Amino acid sequence: MRAFSMATIQALGIKIDNVSLLRAKRLVSRFLSTLHYHQVVTVNPDFIMTARRNKEFRSAVNGSDLVLADGVGIHLPAFLQGKKLSARIPGVDFSEYILAYAQEMGLHIFLATRNDGLSSYVETKAAILVRYPHLNIHGCDVNIHSQRSLKNAQKKVRGDIVLVNFGTPVQDIFLAQLRYIPEQKVRLGIGVGGTFDFWTGKQTRAPIFIQKMGMEWFFRLILQPRRRFKRTFNYVVVFSFLCLWEAFRKKARVFELSLRHRMFMLSKSRARFTRAIQQGTYFF
Repeated sequence: MRAFSMATIQALGIKIDNVSLLRAKRLVSRFLSTLHYHQVVTVNPDFIMTARRNKEFRSAVNGSDLVLADGVGIHLPAFLQGKKLSARIPGVDFSEYILAYAQEMGLHIFLATRNDGLSSYVETKAAILVRYPHLNIHGCDVNIHSQRSLKNAQKKVRGDIVLVNFGTPVQDIFLAQLRYIPEQKVRLGIGVGGTFDFWTGKQTRAPIFIQKMGMEWFFRLILQPRRRFKRTFNYVVVFSFLCLWEAFRKKARVFELSLRHRMFMLSKSRARFTRAIQQGTYFF
């Protein structure tokens, strides 16, 4: 449970913390200064669309300690709620900060990597150590299609920070369940999706200017049009429509309640007027 409060944005049932990058970094530092487990989630429209259909996943996200806006699409629900998004914080960049902070503070990292992914635990560890040679890293490869393998991995997790690349929604459910593992000592968990593949060079990030524009989704669509088209349509077109529809419904509900209140007050005024006329106490 959170020990702090902050401004939030609601996006189709998902609560997103509207924080700056500096605020997010300070919160992570605070999390790591305690002995309690904290979960960080970075969300984009595709993530939210999945959460709408998966109750366990939605519960894991809304029960986490910090939910960061990753995708540029989060600007839309913020705008529709009359708010300005403080910052878009890509999970790849935030994970880099966590690694740098962990090396500086002498913390231990645990990598949980999917065994059918592009990057294995050994490859990911080697790639990280090239840039952070003094980092303490442990980890294992996990079969995400086996509940037994997932449970065993949860028991193996050790150190201060765990990074998981299982993809949505498995990684975030996996991390949420760590709260209930007996004698678990890890203090921070974050799902990183395809970040390991960027670190090992198996996947290429969009050029910096495209990243700053928030158009990485379009860059990935160009590289893999067949694989990405349906998914991109889902979180660009469908997500936008649902956000607009939800905003319209809320406005309509407010209008309906306001109209009902006005009609109720008018009815009361009419009743008082009628009673006053009958009792002869009304004066023009």
